Amino acid sequence: ARSEAVRRNARVTVCASSDNSTCTGGTSWTQLIIRQPNGSAADPAVIRSIALPASIQVTGPTAGVEFRPSGLIESAQQAQVVVSGNTRYVCVQISGVVSVKKVAC
Repeated sequence: ARSEAVRRNARVTVCASSDNSTCTGGTSWTQLIIRQPNGSAADPAVIRSIALPASIQVTGPTAGVEFRPSGLIESAQQAQVVVSGNTRYVCVQISGVVSVKKVAC
């Protein structure tokens, strides 16, 4: 999502979705999308839609993570990912750098 924001020179958001087109505003991310706010026929709003298998649980920020055209974000964010009982945290720093940790960010 960060590289798409920089490449498109537009804000791009990663968020939970229930309909593959809009952000739902939930913290349980069983399905997620990468989208830009203003799509067109030539450049649709939804860049990618991902349905997660039942074995993967993701809990992320309610509003998602929005990358600016510079690749930066407003404030540091984290998502918790649980796969087969193993928990990891995806940490997104203000600089847009993403890392994975065993403990909360």
